[in-house]
Amino acid sequence: MVVSLHKAVRRLVFVALLLLLTVSVFSLLRVLNEWIRLPDPYAVPQGNAVKAFVLRERGESGTLAERLRRFYIYGE
Repeated sequence: MVVSLHKAVRRLVFVALLLLLTVSVFSLLRVLNEWIRLPDPYAVPQGNAVKAFVLRERGESGTLAERLRRFYIYGE
């Protein structure tokens, strides 16, 4: 069996380039994933956050319609 050195070198270069491109694309996708990542929905709210699931607020009786209206107004 005759093994051509030229073919073997070409195959090694191909495999090396394939691995290099695979690692670079993976790294690029990981960076894009960090850049696009949505905020954690279960994180503690900051600022003037309003809880939409509170049944009564300052003595008001909360009907279902009022609670839904408050939920949509505050952008939950």
